[in-house]
Amino acid sequence: MALEFKLPDLGEGIAEGEVTTWLVKEGQTIAEDQPMVEVMTDKATVEITSPRSGTVLRLLVEEGTTVPIGTLILVIGEPGEEVTAAPEPAAGPLEPARGSGPSAPTAPAAPGAPPPVAAAPAFGMAAGARPEGKALAAPSVRRLARERGLDIDQVPGSGPAGRVLAGDLDAFQREGAAPVPAAAVAAGGEERFKLKGIRKRITEVLSESVHKAVHVTHIEEVDASRLITLREATRPAAEAAGVKVTFLPFIIKALIATLKRFPMFNATLDEERGEIVWKRYYHIGVAVATERGLLVPVVRDADRLSVIELARELATKAAATRDGSIGVEDLQNSTISITNFGSIGGLFATPIINFPEAAILGLGAVRERPVVWEGRIEVRPMMYVGVTFDHRITDGAEGAQFMNALKSYLEEPALIFMEP
Repeated sequence: MALEFKLPDLGEGIAEGEVTTWLVKEGQTIAEDQPMVEVMTDKATVEITSPRSGTVLRLLVEEGTTVPIGTLILVIGEPGEEVTAAPEPAAGPLEPARGSGPSAPTAPAAPGAPPPVAAAPAFGMAAGARPEGKALAAPSVRRLARERGLDIDQVPGSGPAGRVLAGDLDAFQREGAAPVPAAAVAAGGEERFKLKGIRKRITEVLSESVHKAVHVTHIEEVDASRLITLREATRPAAEAAGVKVTFLPFIIKALIATLKRFPMFNATLDEERGEIVWKRYYHIGVAVATERGLLVPVVRDADRLSVIELARELATKAAATRDGSIGVEDLQNSTISITNFGSIGGLFATPIINFPEAAILGLGAVRERPVVWEGRIEVRPMMYVGVTFDHRITDGAEGAQFMNALKSYLEEPALIFMEP
């Protein structure tokens, strides 16, 4: 009997997901627990496996389409069952699982007739139209193929069920396969890529932020001399703990000390109830640049962590974000975010708020510059630090006071540890 597979619950508070990549094709035989589809939800990509062995009869959602949890996305038949012509669509859209979103009635079947396999036109190639089909591979292997400019669908797989492994990419390249973009670049013209996955989600989130929040940026220049001294003093203890300490853990500590004095920057605006919500917990989002786009993993209850614990947590979350293993729950519910554009050489910028937060902190590069210091010109390590905040929640004067306080903590970091 055919199994109608619906998009499962992907985590607390997740209402929908985007089908980014099908890992199977119609007519393909699949095994239980074999990866079938990659779904992106709230900026994390989840690989969904098959609940049973059988044959893929229908793929019902096109790549790049966002559907509610509970939507019918594919149909799995018995082993050896053949793909038949797609049925006529029923009167109405696909019906999500009960309790997981709006539903619409479907046309009743004729008495004694077998139930329809699907309630929407199928898409994709018929079995045998392209024997290679979509390559079966882990997200990390797909990313590696993209980095090398390889068409993974052309790579023979040596893993179970023809799964493409990282070693298969090496073998494919050794055989002299040309990178995918080379021909397009040589021929000139233009290339088009479907807006989907994380890039689509980033587009939606940032557009909402720009259209709803009233952005104002306040920038200060900070002398990082004592911050550098403190980091160097901490280095031996950190190395003994197996952790590399950057400036960021100290900056997070300074930020939290500042937020306790200016809670309106650790807040959200509840527009429905007409309330500003000050948050007395500190979940710090830290922007991480990945091959797929900018993601913001969250360090929860950062105020309860030591500098070394923060450094370890930041390194772990950043690594998981870059290799695609970060969980959905680790990309949600930050109270304020930090973007360190200085790590790639930027002096200053005006970052966009990670909506619905009230503010985002931007960190520029630390560079030696001549400055007037105690009446004389000296070369000192300086950096620009700025906060972009929602003017609906707080005013410009408070933005200046916030930055003055943060500047004092960064220039005299010992003050951080004197705060309750």
